[in-house]
Amino acid sequence: MAELAPALQSHHVWKDLAEAPSRSFGSSDDLSTLFTDWYSIQMLYSKCELTVPGDKLVALSGLAKDMKRHLAKLGCEDTGYLVGIWHARLPQALVWNVRDCGTRPATYRAPSWSWAAVDATVVMHDWRPLPVPRLLADVISARTTPLDPDDETGFVTGGVMTLRGKLFTAELHPYKRIEIINEAGRKIVSFQGIGAGEALFKVPDIRGNTWNIIFDTKEDISDKVFCLPVTWTESKFNDYPNWHVGGLALRRDDDGYRRVGCLSLEMIDDTLWPVLEYVAEREVVIL
Repeated sequence: MAELAPALQSHHVWKDLAEAPSRSFGSSDDLSTLFTDWYSIQMLYSKCELTVPGDKLVALSGLAKDMKRHLAKLGCEDTGYLVGIWHARLPQALVWNVRDCGTRPATYRAPSWSWAAVDATVVMHDWRPLPVPRLLADVISARTTPLDPDDETGFVTGGVMTLRGKLFTAELHPYKRIEIINEAGRKIVSFQGIGAGEALFKVPDIRGNTWNIIFDTKEDISDKVFCLPVTWTESKFNDYPNWHVGGLALRRDDDGYRRVGCLSLEMIDDTLWPVLEYVAEREVVIL
């Protein structure tokens, strides 16, 4: 299997297993290192083209059981597992994007918010433990329905998550693609609050700012989506501040919302923050 980035010199829990690359990002926190190892393996597994799509979860089941034991040894109070996502890493673990256009399996495999719901190479934004993001959404509840009630790491027949956060819509450029990401990426033209008094915000044309929706599959592409920001990360590039907002792109159905892609905003200023202050928080049920 090809590595997703150059391997660094350290030995983590599952390096020999699945030929997973080592990672070291300067964190002395054993728990953060453990999750970094998990993400490394998970991203490698996500790119596997399996004859039977459901085998993806079977392959991870044994690793997930081992992960639960390691989490318990390190004193993690919440070892809950949600189809490839750990409850202890919510909500930031919901922020992921496909590297190339994905496809959905013919039969149900996972709720839309899980990376396991799509067949594609997946990039987890929570992969690097530093810098620590500011969380913009709260998890009200999260659960899956395992096919075997005694094994939460196996097949599931359903799942639902309720988040509380700032929900607004995004109008997208109808044909302008983001070629450097994948052909299912679209540039955001404007944001619109969904409540009374939540006005339109046109995206400023500022060099260095990129405001995108990265759709999970070609079938998900549309000119308008709901957006729910989840993380706000500040870093520096060439000694200049840089902000990144990651979140969910959603479609509304009769019974709730479903994920269709990733909200990804790169900014050289904090333009978005004053806008978010005027957007009301809502509870959003995602299936």
